[in-house]
Amino acid sequence: LERCDDNNDCVSGRCYLQTFSEDAQTVCCPDSYISISSTVIPWSNTGKTFCRYQQADGLSCASNALCASGVCVDGKCASGKIENLERCDDNNDCVSGRCYLQTFSEDAQTVCCPDSYIS
Repeated sequence: LERCDDNNDCVSGRCYLQTFSEDAQTVCCPDSYISISSTVIPWSNTGKTFCRYQQADGLSCASNALCASGVCVDGKCASGKIENLERCDDNNDCVSGRCYLQTFSEDAQTVCCPDSYIS
C-alpha cells in the first residue's frame, strides 16, 4: 500500500487511514477494500475513514467489521468467536450467540452465555 496525502494521490481515489489507530498513516486503498467510517472513536481521527484489510488479532478496532476474525471485544480484535462466560460486546461475538449481563448488578459486565441460561 502506497502512502498518500489525499484521494487525488491514489488511482483508486481512496486515501484512507491504514489501520484503526491513533498514529495510523494514510495509504491508497485498493478498490477491493471496504472503507469504514467511524464517528465513535476515542481520539482525534473522529470521522475519518479506514481501509478494512482484515486486522489481525490484538489490533485496535471499533467494530467487528474491522477484524479478520469478525470479532472486536473491548476495542481489540479477538482470534474468533468467544466461548461461554468470556467477556463480549454483542451477540455476534459469542459462539452461543448470547451476550448478556453476567449478574444482576449495576456494574456487571457482559459475557457469552450458554444456551441453557435464561434471559
